[in-house]
Amino acid sequence: MKNRLLILLSLLALSATTAQAQFTYITNADNTITITGYTGDAGDVTIPATINGLPVTSIGGYAFSGMALASVVIPGSVTSMGVGVFYPRFPI
Repeated sequence: MKNRLLILLSLLALSATTAQAQFTYITNADNTITITGYTGDAGDVTIPATINGLPVTSIGGYAFSGMALASVVIPGSVTSMGVGVFYPRFPI
């Protein structure tokens, strides 16, 4: 049972790391994260509330522009978004 729990925890950590790896971001001077881009497949996107233990508080301008997104889940920790974050993909 203990081995199964360790495997499950390892898979969850790997999944979180993989999800975070799909985002480009910067660490701000106040130890918060700004998402600057997304490298994953378009479709359903869930922005993590934290990356490397730091809160994701903003989404930078044009971070998801031109992507064919079906849905985006934004955590409550995000308090600001830049201009053109979801600028549409052309042609519409």
